[in-house]
Amino acid sequence: MQLVAIGPAWLRSTFGVRQHRARMKKLMPISFVCLALVSGCAHDPLSRGADGTRLAPGHGDVGRFILQKSIHYGCIPIRTNSLPEISTAWYYKEAHSTNRKHMLVVLSEGCFPTIVAFLHEAFGQPSIVPEDTGHGGIYGEYIFGMEHAYGQESPWIEFTCVGDRTQVDISALIKKRKELR
Repeated sequence: MQLVAIGPAWLRSTFGVRQHRARMKKLMPISFVCLALVSGCAHDPLSRGADGTRLAPGHGDVGRFILQKSIHYGCIPIRTNSLPEISTAWYYKEAHSTNRKHMLVVLSEGCFPTIVAFLHEAFGQPSIVPEDTGHGGIYGEYIFGMEHAYGQESPWIEFTCVGDRTQVDISALIKKRKELR
């Protein structure tokens, strides 16, 4: 039985096979880099904060997440059951400084009416009803407790729509503990 070589003559020759392998060794890394650039570097513009920091992708009902974090920060809802589910792409970042804890949730621009309705159902009438900022955005706020106006410990929720994004900013000042002597 005789083996029949299939393929072009240059590939069948020993020199041709080596030359082909050498070309492939050069092309493979370039192919992987191109593939990584095309697929891996594309990101959702909402996945970055306004200052360019990276936000973590959220999963599940963003309304439930906002409610849970708000309660954790000390906000007092008027309703926690039977709230509408908000299923959309969203991102978040939690940050703490020496005097403030802060949770930022970012969604697409089209989610603003849904977020406003959800917050209204969960927390009632906002302290600052959503209004035009005069700079192309919309701003509203919930303030829990009068102390916030005087710089004391009181949580608040700001919700805005600016450009291509809806943002919910949950914040609270951190109570300073008195040292025991």
